[in-house]
Amino acid sequence: PPPPPPPPFGVVTDTTFATIGDGAELRWIASANAYEIKLPDQDWQRLNLKATYSGSEVHSPASGAFDVSVIKNLDYDYTSLASWSDKGSSGITGEFLYGIATAANDVPIAGSASYTAQIFGNDGYTVSGNASMTFDFGAGTLSGFMKPVIIDGWGTAFDLGQYDFTQTVYSAGSTIFSGQFIVPGGGSTADSGFNGRFTGPQAAELMASFHAPFVDPYSLQWDTLNGLWIGKKDK
Repeated sequence: PPPPPPPPFGVVTDTTFATIGDGAELRWIASANAYEIKLPDQDWQRLNLKATYSGSEVHSPASGAFDVSVIKNLDYDYTSLASWSDKGSSGITGEFLYGIATAANDVPIAGSASYTAQIFGNDGYTVSGNASMTFDFGAGTLSGFMKPVIIDGWGTAFDLGQYDFTQTVYSAGSTIFSGQFIVPGGGSTADSGFNGRFTGPQAAELMASFHAPFVDPYSLQWDTLNGLWIGKKDK
């Protein structure tokens, strides 16, 4: 078998990560140099390293019932992306973010900071693009926007425009935040929103999930876009 994987984010003790996404929970067991995962409606299962690639690792439980791909080449220190896929007949898959949650007493309560986030997703289309947000830590306010791009199976990209934040919820010292979107072009009253949290010391990074209506470029009908953000403070 391959050697044990290096610990994520340099952790040296047992660590349960904060997670956002498709219902999975993830933790690191230092004594075993191994991950454990809890998928929706399942118990915790130990994962064994199955393969290493340039930028990712694939892990699976002893049963081999599913694979977990852990992305290792993103430019973040406290947050990353993982996905899982059932190897049986169900073919169920999921994607989630995991990271070191910012402690409740470690969020700045003065000044402000802007963050730039990457968008990730696989929701019929590959979802990419970026988001920008500014937190006023003292006033407890959040503003920003996202600019998602979807890519079809032939590699054609479609820019969905700018989704400005509205009805944001953030209070001074909070580790979490949320909001809704103003959908570009109007024409849809469908639900939209995002929910996120800070990761790393002093809220160095963040992660979030979102959903928003968009017009499918082929059917020209309204549909719902789902995705994830990983971001960090602008320098």
